[in-house]
Amino acid sequence: MSTKIYNGYKLPRMTLDELYAFGQDFKKRICDQFQKEVCILQAEIATEVCDLKTLGYKYNYEFESRDEKIEGRSLILAIVSLFMSQTKRAAESMRRDGIWDFSCNLILIPRKDHILALLYSQRESAAVIFQGMEGVVDYSYWDNTDRPDELTDEEWDARRDEWGEAFGGWKMTPAEAGMSIECPEIRGIEFGMSEKILQAVPSLEERANRMAKRMAITRWYDSQGIDPVAKVEWSDFMQRRSKLRDWLDSTDGQQQVEEEIVKMKTRLKPTIEKSDLDEEFPNPLPQLPILMS
Repeated sequence: MSTKIYNGYKLPRMTLDELYAFGQDFKKRICDQFQKEVCILQAEIATEVCDLKTLGYKYNYEFESRDEKIEGRSLILAIVSLFMSQTKRAAESMRRDGIWDFSCNLILIPRKDHILALLYSQRESAAVIFQGMEGVVDYSYWDNTDRPDELTDEEWDARRDEWGEAFGGWKMTPAEAGMSIECPEIRGIEFGMSEKILQAVPSLEERANRMAKRMAITRWYDSQGIDPVAKVEWSDFMQRRSKLRDWLDSTDGQQQVEEEIVKMKTRLKPTIEKSDLDEEFPNPLPQLPILMS
């Protein structure tokens, strides 16, 4: 069995007071950054709902998330409800989710001269923040591929031996071997969230590009006689996805997207306002296919 510790770090030895201050600083940095990312995610959802409504379409959360709809409630409440249900689903599924998983925790394993650390988070920003903190040094280890060129065989083997020792001869889990610093749960609602969401709304250029791609994809589905919301076998879905990607990369696909961008810049609202977040969305409206990332 191979060993892969890509999230391993080394910290200097600390007193209990110093470790407490380090942990508090870590949690604050992570929470501040994650809250910004939540606002960006919520702004993207709000923008897409508003733009689709302007174009005469609906954004069906039951289709997207199998959990929530926006009909009969204000957009801001729908976003909060969707965020809470999806983050809960991500936590319960125990699967990697780079969109809805805002959890983050740090396992610390004291050693004689330093502290070993393991960072767990699905968000790339967590690693960037942690690596930027004073005293944090990469101490990862793996044996499924070659070691980094900047390390000698002796240094690489020393890492292997120390991690193995820290895990009780590879018999203990990280939670058993160390102690945990867990960041507080990120909530999808906070004071002044409407204003923060509006500040994170994408530009008209970005919105036009996204909607143009949606419209071009819809036209492609129509030309192929495909119902984009009909359930299909996974193999058929992947085959369709591959054909769609090829078309989007083709000269014809790119030309149609460019033509739609020009139209979208005149059809979409120049800005998204607070009144848009407070407005209820009517039902029924026709549904567009999910935009392929």
